[in-house]
Amino acid sequence: MLDELPETEFRKEVGERWTEVATYGEPLHCDKNVQFFDGRPYHYESIVLPLSGDGESVNMELVGLIYADP
Repeated sequence: MLDELPETEFRKEVGERWTEVATYGEPLHCDKNVQFFDGRPYHYESIVLPLSGDGESVNMELVGLIYADP
């Protein structure tokens, strides 16, 4: 769950991206290098896909996240 992510800034950034996908109905792909709360660098790739129960408004998102070995 989004609110369970320990890193405040990362949680905020992810929330903004998910809101953008829901608002515009466009998929989002990210390929990033970040440094989390433990100070170690991480590389991850993610995709967020908008889904709709009625075919018009986004009311679900399918999220995939893969971390590369540090």
